[in-house]
Amino acid sequence: MENTLSLQILFEEDKADMNVSAYIPGLGLQIIGDTIEEARENAKDSVHAELEKEMSIGKAVRLAHSIVQYIDSFSVLYEDVTSDKVSAYVPALRLGVCGKDLTEAEENVKELIGVEIEKLRLCKRSVPKDTAVYEFLTVQVPVIS
Repeated sequence: MENTLSLQILFEEDKADMNVSAYIPGLGLQIIGDTIEEARENAKDSVHAELEKEMSIGKAVRLAHSIVQYIDSFSVLYEDVTSDKVSAYVPALRLGVCGKDLTEAEENVKELIGVEIEKLRLCKRSVPKDTAVYEFLTVQVPVIS
């Protein structure tokens, strides 16, 4: 018997390294592929390996709760939103901040975006476009009895 597990996944293209990174905040896994399709397949394999490893030692799998929000034209990935330290990552800027809760993290990320946009304008540089891709990765996991 198996259960279906749906995990949020963030894909980011790295033009300098000419690859795609896939990040699964629920498990804290970072995976690389040459294309988004390869990164997706590598992510599935990594999730299965991580879950098998945890189950083989009898450890309960803790999934961190994450959400995505848009501020201006930027996506923001918030992680561990139910804990006492929430991290917020802005893929387009490749920067992040933390807060003691979701409200503080939101305030901090808004300030970060404002400061970074102003710095870019002062340097006469364009504001980067958000090219992050968010999906849900669905995997089948065995039920532990």
